[in-house]
Amino acid sequence: MKKRILALMTASLLLCGVLPLGGVSAAGQTLVPKNAGEKITVYGRTVYNTAGALRLFWTNSGFSVTFEGTTLTAEMSTTSIAANSMAYLNVYVDGALIPAKTVKLNSSNATYTLAEGLPQGVHTVEVRKRNEAAYGGSASVTVKNIGTDGTFMTAPAAPTRKIEFVGDSVTSGFGNLITDGSGDYTSATVEGTMTWAVIAAKMLGADAQVLSRSGIGFCRRATIHNTTDNSFYDYYTKTAALPSSSVSTVGWDFENNPSDVVVINLGTNDNGGTYNGAAITDAFMTSEAVAFLELVREKNPNATIIWHYGLMGSPRAAALEEAVELRREAGDDKVYFLLQRQFNATTEGTGTHGHPSVQADINRSEDLARFIAETMGWEWDATPMLAAQRQWSERYNTAEQLSQLTPASAQTFCNALLAADDLLAADDADNAVLTAASQALWKAYAERRLIADVSGEYTVLDNCDETKGVQLGGTGKKGFDYTDRKEGEACLYTGGTGTVYINHVNSYNLQLPADANKWFFECWLYIDHPERIPGEACLEVSQVVDQSEISWGLNSLGLQAGWNKLQLPMTARPAAMTTIKNVRLFLVGVTAPVVLKLDYMVIAKGRAAENVEDWSAAITAAEAYLAATSHAELHAAVTEAKAAVSQADVDASTARLQAALEDAQNHTHRYDSDCDTDCNGCGEEREAPHKWEDERDDFCEGCGAVRDVSLLGDVNGDNEVNSTDARVTLQYAVQKIDETQLDTLTADVDDSGRVDSTDARLILQYAVKKIDKFPAE
Repeated sequence: MKKRILALMTASLLLCGVLPLGGVSAAGQTLVPKNAGEKITVYGRTVYNTAGALRLFWTNSGFSVTFEGTTLTAEMSTTSIAANSMAYLNVYVDGALIPAKTVKLNSSNATYTLAEGLPQGVHTVEVRKRNEAAYGGSASVTVKNIGTDGTFMTAPAAPTRKIEFVGDSVTSGFGNLITDGSGDYTSATVEGTMTWAVIAAKMLGADAQVLSRSGIGFCRRATIHNTTDNSFYDYYTKTAALPSSSVSTVGWDFENNPSDVVVINLGTNDNGGTYNGAAITDAFMTSEAVAFLELVREKNPNATIIWHYGLMGSPRAAALEEAVELRREAGDDKVYFLLQRQFNATTEGTGTHGHPSVQADINRSEDLARFIAETMGWEWDATPMLAAQRQWSERYNTAEQLSQLTPASAQTFCNALLAADDLLAADDADNAVLTAASQALWKAYAERRLIADVSGEYTVLDNCDETKGVQLGGTGKKGFDYTDRKEGEACLYTGGTGTVYINHVNSYNLQLPADANKWFFECWLYIDHPERIPGEACLEVSQVVDQSEISWGLNSLGLQAGWNKLQLPMTARPAAMTTIKNVRLFLVGVTAPVVLKLDYMVIAKGRAAENVEDWSAAITAAEAYLAATSHAELHAAVTEAKAAVSQADVDASTARLQAALEDAQNHTHRYDSDCDTDCNGCGEEREAPHKWEDERDDFCEGCGAVRDVSLLGDVNGDNEVNSTDARVTLQYAVQKIDETQLDTLTADVDDSGRVDSTDARLILQYAVKKIDKFPAE
């Protein structure tokens, strides 16, 4: 699949202004969508009104046009301009995967500039609706006309592949721009074009036709979220209709708009529903899922159908998979069940009301793309996933954000951004390389370590060495473990089946600081069989149980078998919660025996560590060594150091890291002097490095070599251009270092008169031989 150059890679998501009506130049052209013919391409289930205007109702619906000119505008109206339900449109220019701007429709009717200041010539602009419709009053959009200062041409063809997604909030991107679980619903925090569904479709070269509404289910006649009118079965065949909103109840023309694949992501809301006053049973859910699959098959006789489930937990996975198996037994061999990995609240962040964040969407998009590719025999391309990761991480690439990081963290993050840019600008990287770069960028973003995280300001809530009003529940043994513990003399343990718990009720009276929302609850938690955690399993701290509390679902914490160090943000603390009196750890409905242990509970402002200078320096030195030479033990030591939490962790991991680095250096090559070419350990010869008096000297005191101090791109003056020069240049561009720490003349490789991230990217491309000279040469 041909990769697309990201011409607008570093563009910010800008909110556009409103122009007066009639803002299109008289010398240009204006299109009414319904009458535009081949000059407009429309995406999604859409409808036209009597005036020929295009109604964008569903998430990711939109249009594209090609024109010769410099500017594109559109007159549009919207159904809501309320702050929490405005419509948002993403604008993509000339095939870029990252939007050039986001248009916020803050007027009931206005003409908006979609693109301006483009070079005179032929351009393609694609517009996609970011938010869902019908939920919480979220707006739909009517595109009345589209104008340009030039001439409209034949519009680009739509992708030949089409994937239809039928889902709920997980498919809509409900609150996915949030990462700390805070806030209530607002359309501003919904990014429906960066969901697992849309990204996966792009990776497969397909258009994503999204039909989704937050809170909806599929079981007919069931009460779901306090209403019986909440089943997608009743709306699937309509063009643009949902509970509380009926833009068009006309049946959708499936015959002339066939889908290659239909992905159903429903069941999360049905799980908590009732039927005839009783909780929905697995058997009822299976029968209703069979009915929905039959309906989808009737309307899509040739499509592959996939029931995708599990991102927010999988308590009904068996019931849904049974429905798929029943359909296959009935002769439908093109229907599949895909159990998706639940999102990890600790490493991926939590959206509003416990939903997945964009990071979780990005990570799961590959799972679905691979599954569809294998099922359909299609090729897939990881470029859109890396582009999405680059876009998501870019918001932290500012001087203010980088200044808050430890030096090692900032350097790792900047290196990952540069590597991503280099790959996205290339056209020959394979999926393995692109996927690895996406994961590395996510890791660098997820593991960013703030200077404030190591302030050492913390309070030990309980060392779990004594009773302190603890209540232990389970059918197995319970008490204290004095051998397998993490801190102090002992830890608490319990186990068995049924309801297994470790509760401290009215055990504490810890007054929380005013900025407690920026603090963390830390503890050690042991579980021997994390796969046995039931759907109802939580860790909670509270002032009043079940009223004023913060809770974390155990299924969203990515627990591994054995001890897990948890550092859980307290961002969701209710304003009324000023004291911690209780801690509860419980599993309800355990069917196979588990063992739970709890040790050393801490309330910390960031990570509980004080001295990190040696730790940071050791990580920086080790990563610099690993950039040129692989070494398994040193790599493991770096991983351990980055996972350090307490001061003891920091000290121990620093010592191991320093020892591992010294061992790697000593056992690889040993030289008598800095300029020696003969290794006295193995006899291997090298190109001699040079020892200079100072950074600006041109005479090596070791061997007498002379260097050119004005080598373009050699910003640190070591007589070569490498990734270190790119990192130093980027650090200068974001004001992490000043002009005393690099040569600005050699850093300005594009001869723009300033040193910025473009120079850093060019230097990295030169270092890895992507280019053989700089623009300034």
